[in-house]
Amino acid sequence: MSASSDLTIRIWNSETGDMVLGFEWSYKLGAERCVLSRRKRIVSASHDATIRIWNSETGEMMLGPLKGHTDFVLSTFFS
Repeated sequence: MSASSDLTIRIWNSETGDMVLGFEWSYKLGAERCVLSRRKRIVSASHDATIRIWNSETGEMMLGPLKGHTDFVLSTFFS
């Protein structure tokens, strides 16, 4: 999986290198990090100080933007 300043998140097949899913989001700036959970959710962090939760099968935003940080969000994790 990759997140980019081109405003996309992409999920890749690790055996073939083919893109499985690619979607754009409404961040003002590019994403810094994204993490995939076992429950098929993606959490992404952005330079616009927000966090979003996505459905990894459809690319739909499920929750967010989550606000509260005052500067770039540099990492996210599921626990």
